[in-house]
Amino acid sequence: VRQRFSSQSSQAPTLELDVSGLTCGGCVNKLDGALRKLEGVDYVSVQLNPQRAVVGGRVDVMDVKAAIRAVGFETP
Repeated sequence: VRQRFSSQSSQAPTLELDVSGLTCGGCVNKLDGALRKLEGVDYVSVQLNPQRAVVGGRVDVMDVKAAIRAVGFETP
């Protein structure tokens, strides 16, 4: 998990997580939708290659990981 903070205090932190199990656009859409439902999420980007999810907002990393696993994917 990589966590970045903007130098501007108005910007929320961003989490970057490697994800395994993404094989198609449908997987990307499924994970994107699940992550957007989390409270505090401002931004989501799910990539197929490399398999990664980027989540911006005031969210707990454990909640993000749980959401990823709940829809059938893995993250370290």
